[in-house]
Amino acid sequence: MHPQNPYRTPLDFIALAEAYPNLKPFLKKGSTGVVINFQDEAAQRCLTKALLLCDFGLSLDLPPDRLCPPVPNRLNYILWIQDIMGACARREPTHGVVRCVDIGTGASAIYPLLGCKSDPSWIFWVHRD
Repeated sequence: MHPQNPYRTPLDFIALAEAYPNLKPFLKKGSTGVVINFQDEAAQRCLTKALLLCDFGLSLDLPPDRLCPPVPNRLNYILWIQDIMGACARREPTHGVVRCVDIGTGASAIYPLLGCKSDPSWIFWVHRD
Protein backbone atom coordinates (compact mmCIF):
# COMPACT_ATOMS: atom_id res chain seq x y z
CA MET A 1 0.00 0.00 0.00
CA HIS A 2 1.17 3.54 -0.78
CA PRO A 3 3.11 5.12 2.12
CA GLN A 4 0.79 8.16 2.19
CA ASN A 5 -2.41 6.11 2.25
CA PRO A 6 -4.08 6.73 5.61
CA TYR A 7 -5.71 3.29 5.36
CA ARG A 8 -2.36 1.49 5.75
CA THR A 9 -3.26 1.02 9.40
CA PRO A 10 -6.41 -0.86 10.41
CA LEU A 11 -9.59 1.20 10.53
CA ASP A 12 -10.98 2.22 13.90
CA PHE A 13 -14.54 1.07 13.21
CA ILE A 14 -15.79 2.32 16.58
CA ALA A 15 -14.56 5.88 15.96
CA LEU A 16 -15.86 5.77 12.40
CA ALA A 17 -19.29 4.62 13.60
CA GLU A 18 -19.35 7.45 16.14
CA ALA A 19 -18.82 9.91 13.29
CA TYR A 20 -21.18 8.03 10.95
CA PRO A 21 -23.89 6.34 13.08
CA ASN A 22 -25.40 4.42 10.12
CA LEU A 23 -22.35 2.13 10.36
CA LYS A 24 -23.11 1.01 13.94
CA PRO A 25 -25.53 -1.84 13.03
CA PHE A 26 -22.80 -3.43 10.90
CA LEU A 27 -20.17 -3.57 13.65
CA LYS A 28 -19.39 -7.04 15.00
CA LYS A 29 -17.09 -8.24 17.73
CA GLY A 30 -14.32 -10.32 16.19
CA SER A 31 -11.23 -12.07 17.48
CA THR A 32 -9.13 -8.98 16.65
CA GLY A 33 -11.62 -6.42 17.94
CA VAL A 34 -14.57 -4.70 16.32
CA VAL A 35 -14.91 -5.43 12.60
CA ILE A 36 -17.50 -5.48 9.85
CA ASN A 37 -18.46 -8.42 7.66
CA PHE A 38 -16.85 -7.64 4.29
CA GLN A 39 -19.01 -10.34 2.72
CA ASP A 40 -22.11 -8.26 3.53
CA GLU A 41 -22.82 -5.94 0.60
CA ALA A 42 -24.86 -3.51 2.73
CA ALA A 43 -22.01 -3.28 5.26
CA GLN A 44 -19.52 -2.51 2.51
CA ARG A 45 -21.76 0.19 1.04
CA CYS A 46 -22.20 1.75 4.45
CA LEU A 47 -18.45 1.63 5.11
CA THR A 48 -17.72 3.27 1.76
CA LYS A 49 -20.23 6.05 2.49
CA ALA A 50 -18.73 6.55 5.97
CA LEU A 51 -15.16 6.79 4.67
CA LEU A 52 -16.08 9.16 1.85
CA LEU A 53 -18.02 11.44 4.18
CA CYS A 54 -15.69 11.38 7.19
CA ASP A 55 -12.35 11.43 5.38
CA PHE A 56 -13.17 13.39 2.21
CA GLY A 57 -16.33 15.36 2.98
CA LEU A 58 -18.17 13.58 0.16
CA SER A 59 -21.79 12.50 0.43
CA LEU A 60 -22.43 9.90 -2.23
CA ASP A 61 -25.37 7.78 -3.30
CA LEU A 62 -24.27 4.21 -4.04
CA PRO A 63 -27.09 2.48 -5.92
CA PRO A 64 -27.53 -1.16 -4.88
CA ASP A 65 -27.46 -2.34 -8.50
CA ARG A 66 -23.98 -0.83 -9.10
CA LEU A 67 -20.51 -1.77 -7.94
CA CYS A 68 -19.39 -0.40 -4.59
CA PRO A 69 -15.82 0.94 -4.81
CA PRO A 70 -13.49 0.11 -1.91
CA VAL A 71 -12.08 3.50 -0.90
CA PRO A 72 -8.66 2.35 0.41
CA ASN A 73 -7.73 0.61 -2.86
CA ARG A 74 -9.08 3.41 -5.05
CA LEU A 75 -7.20 6.01 -3.03
CA ASN A 76 -4.07 3.90 -3.29
CA TYR A 77 -4.30 4.03 -7.08
CA ILE A 78 -4.73 7.83 -7.01
CA LEU A 79 -1.70 8.26 -4.74
CA TRP A 80 0.51 6.19 -7.07
CA ILE A 81 -0.70 8.23 -10.06
CA GLN A 82 0.11 11.42 -8.14
CA ASP A 83 3.65 10.11 -7.62
CA ILE A 84 4.00 9.40 -11.33
CA MET A 85 2.60 12.81 -12.27
CA GLY A 86 4.94 14.48 -9.79
CA ALA A 87 7.94 12.72 -11.31
CA CYS A 88 6.84 13.70 -14.82
CA ALA A 89 6.21 17.31 -13.78
CA ARG A 90 9.79 17.62 -12.61
CA ARG A 91 10.87 16.88 -16.20
CA GLU A 92 7.98 18.64 -17.98
CA PRO A 93 6.11 21.18 -15.85
CA THR A 94 2.32 20.93 -15.83
CA HIS A 95 1.93 24.60 -14.80
CA GLY A 96 0.03 23.52 -11.71
CA VAL A 97 -2.80 21.70 -13.47
CA VAL A 98 -3.14 17.98 -14.16
CA ARG A 99 -5.78 16.96 -16.67
CA CYS A 100 -7.10 13.43 -16.36
CA VAL A 101 -9.47 11.30 -18.41
CA ASP A 102 -11.53 8.58 -16.77
CA ILE A 103 -13.21 6.33 -19.32
CA GLY A 104 -15.84 4.00 -17.89
CA THR A 105 -16.20 6.12 -14.77
CA GLY A 106 -19.06 4.10 -13.33
CA ALA A 107 -21.89 5.15 -11.03
CA SER A 108 -19.74 6.58 -8.24
CA ALA A 109 -17.05 8.46 -10.23
CA ILE A 110 -14.71 7.38 -7.43
CA TYR A 111 -11.39 8.12 -9.16
CA PRO A 112 -12.32 11.69 -10.18
CA LEU A 113 -13.75 12.38 -6.73
CA LEU A 114 -10.72 11.08 -4.84
CA GLY A 115 -8.29 12.60 -7.33
CA CYS A 116 -9.80 16.08 -7.07
CA LYS A 117 -10.17 15.88 -3.28
CA SER A 118 -6.57 14.70 -2.90
CA ASP A 119 -5.20 17.35 -5.26
CA PRO A 120 -7.50 20.26 -6.22
CA SER A 121 -5.25 21.10 -9.20
CA TRP A 122 -6.47 17.95 -10.95
CA ILE A 123 -9.22 18.29 -13.55
CA PHE A 124 -11.11 15.22 -14.76
CA TRP A 125 -13.04 14.59 -17.94
CA VAL A 126 -15.24 11.56 -17.50
CA HIS A 127 -17.03 9.20 -19.82
CA ARG A 128 -19.75 7.13 -18.21
CA ASP A 129 -20.94 3.96 -19.90
